[in-house]
Amino acid sequence: MVLTACAGGDAPTAPTEKPVTPPPAQNPEAPAPAPTLGALNVQIADVPEGAMPTVTVSATGFQRVVRQSKKVDSLPSGDYQVTAEDLVVDSIRWVAEPATQMVSVRAGQAAPMVTVRFRPQAVALIITESGLPSY
Repeated sequence: MVLTACAGGDAPTAPTEKPVTPPPAQNPEAPAPAPTLGALNVQIADVPEGAMPTVTVSATGFQRVVRQSKKVDSLPSGDYQVTAEDLVVDSIRWVAEPATQMVSVRAGQAAPMVTVRFRPQAVALIITESGLPSY
């Protein structure tokens, strides 16, 4: 059995149109969202040839090791401690100066710079005479 239905009348019905709502206009004068992350420039200088420095940027819940001069991005605003380890190359100790620094990073502001330099530690050699004949 086949059933057919008709809406009545012989003419086809026109499709109904839905009104189109344009997207809201963007206000070109609206302020851009405030930045939420900052950056820190780490400069590592006077590293002896063949050495691999270890400079650590840290804050509560955050730690990143830097081995060469670079910009450290994507840092939440806050206070950071920058710590550099001394180096030993060919039995010579190279001292990091300063060994520890504090720096404040603020979102939307210019990235502050910290510099770590390495210098060879002074060594004293003392020679004493003993057991030599006296004339």
